[in-house]
Amino acid sequence: MRPLLTTLLTALLLACLPLQLHAQQLSAEGYGQSITEARESALQELSQMVIAAVASDMESITRLDGGEVTDTIENRLRIQSSSYFQGVSYSEPQRVDGSYRVRATLSTDAARRTAEHLLREIRVDLNTLSRHELLSLQDQAVFLMAFAAYVPESTTLSRNSLINEAGSIRQNIFRYLNFARITFELEPRTAVVRLGDEQLQSGEMRLVAPGNYQYQVTAADHHTLRNQLFLSAGEQRRINLALVPLRTGSVALQLINSSDQALLDEARRVFGSYNIQYATTSPQVIRLEVQQQLVTEISGIKVYNLRMVAEARKGNDVVLVRRASQNNVVEAQVDSRLRAITRALVQAILSSPEAENLW
Repeated sequence: MRPLLTTLLTALLLACLPLQLHAQQLSAEGYGQSITEARESALQELSQMVIAAVASDMESITRLDGGEVTDTIENRLRIQSSSYFQGVSYSEPQRVDGSYRVRATLSTDAARRTAEHLLREIRVDLNTLSRHELLSLQDQAVFLMAFAAYVPESTTLSRNSLINEAGSIRQNIFRYLNFARITFELEPRTAVVRLGDEQLQSGEMRLVAPGNYQYQVTAADHHTLRNQLFLSAGEQRRINLALVPLRTGSVALQLINSSDQALLDEARRVFGSYNIQYATTSPQVIRLEVQQQLVTEISGIKVYNLRMVAEARKGNDVVLVRRASQNNVVEAQVDSRLRAITRALVQAILSSPEAENLW
């Protein structure tokens, strides 16, 4: 009894809808103070009735995890979908109570043309689109999946193929909207990135789930680089990295305006991480000039400005120079800050492409 009652109620509901289906044609009436206004009203009514007729399909398409349903797409389609139709025909206007009445009709051929138009619209390179454009494309794909029921079958266009292709594109759009786009530009170009479980080549875009990641960049005859990054949903990130070539040889160290052995030890530790040998004498020299200027003294606590210049020399030629400074450093922190500056400057020199000129 219940199935029969459901069938009767459904038939009654469809009979009451302004949307009319005659021989697979969709039509709706519109009213306006002018013919143009009446046509626009009829087209809008046709659009609204199509959305109403396929609302249950769109609800199932847009169902979210956890059983919640989003009405965002449906709301946008109520505004935008009238522009999707192709080949709508209009009846001759009739005067009714001081207004114009026009009927808009979407024939079976127009339905096919509409489907083909939407297919062309969604068959694009998603990587070139902004978030706003992706949302618009998602709406078209969802509409096409539901509208496929009104498209006549042919040898070149089937309802199943429309639904499958539009559904596949919509799933891909969902990934672009909810995943992050990451691209690494690497030097050398042969370098490879390991990002979580993903492996990327230089210049390759990859969609990855948002979150924190450890990544590692490797290339033959270069030092391995390890770092971490956080990616958020919908983010588009491009990271430029240059690996440091493996070098052989030895470098001497000179300390100017300081006799702090801890600074030399810090520099030698950096040498070790780059496979550089320390030598007491060598044509290749890194000179570290330290400047420690007393700024003030407050309640017996001295405050300094720190400066350091690192020069990489080959014989008498200066190959490259790096500088660093920190101001207003209290006396108790001077030693640790100078060690940190030393480490940063020596790393900057050895990781610079110009360091090739040392050898």
